[in-house]
Amino acid sequence: LISVGPLTNLAAVERRRPGTLGRVRDLLIMGGAIAGGNVRPYAEFNFWYDAPSAKFALAGVAHAVLFALDITNQLCFSENYTALMVRE
Repeated sequence: LISVGPLTNLAAVERRRPGTLGRVRDLLIMGGAIAGGNVRPYAEFNFWYDAPSAKFALAGVAHAVLFALDITNQLCFSENYTALMVRE
């Protein structure tokens, strides 16, 4: 599952149907910042907008990979890379 926005909807699903996120093999999240945010000096929008939901959703998933703003500004998903991710 790939999330490129606030985790509000994922947290809502987990609240309504506990254990749903636990069935997700990998959750790839564009969120957080290391060297500087886009809303505040160290706040990235997706986590800043709904921090409680981000915390709740992350607690419900077995494996999450965070792609901080710093990386997403440099990363480009090609069709080949996306196809490879889907196959795994």
